[in-house]
Amino acid sequence: ATPPPLKRLETVQTLAEHGIHAGIFAAPLLPYLTDSYEDLDKLFSSAQQHGARFISASVLRLVPDVKTWFFHVLEQHYPHLLPVYRQLYRAAYPTTRYAQELKKKLADLYTQYEVPDDVPSAAELRTELSEEPDSHQGVEQLSFVF
Repeated sequence: ATPPPLKRLETVQTLAEHGIHAGIFAAPLLPYLTDSYEDLDKLFSSAQQHGARFISASVLRLVPDVKTWFFHVLEQHYPHLLPVYRQLYRAAYPTTRYAQELKKKLADLYTQYEVPDDVPSAAELRTELSEEPDSHQGVEQLSFVF
C-alpha cells in the first residue's frame, strides 16, 4: 500500500512549497538493481525538480534472517545475480570496494545537484528559520522523509 514514487515526490513538493523542510530517503539501494549512475541521476534530478531539500541514501543491509529471504527472492527473479550477491554480502553490508564505488557515485551526484546528503537536525532548522523569519510564519518546521 506504499504510494508510488511520483506521488511521494509530489508530496515532497507540496511540503516544500509550504515552507516545510522536506526531502527523500532513498533506501535501500540494491546493488546492480537500483544503483546505476543513470538510475541515481534520475532520482536526484526528480528530487530536485520536486523541491527536495536533502537526499539521504543507504545501501541494502542484509542481516541473517533478511539475507535468507532476499537470496531466495534473487534466486527466483534475478538468478544471475545470486553469485554476485554471495560475494558482495559476506556480512550484513556489502564489501568495502562496492561501498566505496557507490559512495563515489553518490558524492558526484550530491555535488552536481548541490543537495545535502542528510536530514538536518532540529538545531540546523532553527538556525535556518532565524535567518528567514518572515518566510515561515505560522508553519511548524519539520523534516519529512519519504
